[in-house]
Amino acid sequence: MTSTTELDTAVAALTAHLPIGGVLVAEPWWFPEQFLDGHIGHDVAERDGQTVVRLVRTTLDQGTARLEAHYSTADATGIRSFVHVQRFTLFTEAEYRAAFERAGCEVEYLADPGVTMTSTGRGLLVGVRQR
Repeated sequence: MTSTTELDTAVAALTAHLPIGGVLVAEPWWFPEQFLDGHIGHDVAERDGQTVVRLVRTTLDQGTARLEAHYSTADATGIRSFVHVQRFTLFTEAEYRAAFERAGCEVEYLADPGVTMTSTGRGLLVGVRQR
């Protein structure tokens, strides 16, 4: 999503699938004040003779976050690699809240939702459809 108009459209489309009282949970991308320009991260997973490596770097590019990820997999048949680049708009918490509210949801932002296995530190937006 490249604009708040597109954010509004996405949240409204998701909310349209909910009954009144239904819950929409979304994990936002980083807020502008949290984004780390130049951050480098990595993950390694091994299972049943296969290894997958993910190496990422995030940068700020013309006001949007650019995430470049290099993936390599290795198993008995060889090694394969590819690169994937994603761009993310850095919406503010207020912009996310407004999109939920315009879609008819009462929304709460949980900075620390207590999720440990998949927690990224970005928190969760929890909306309850009111209309």
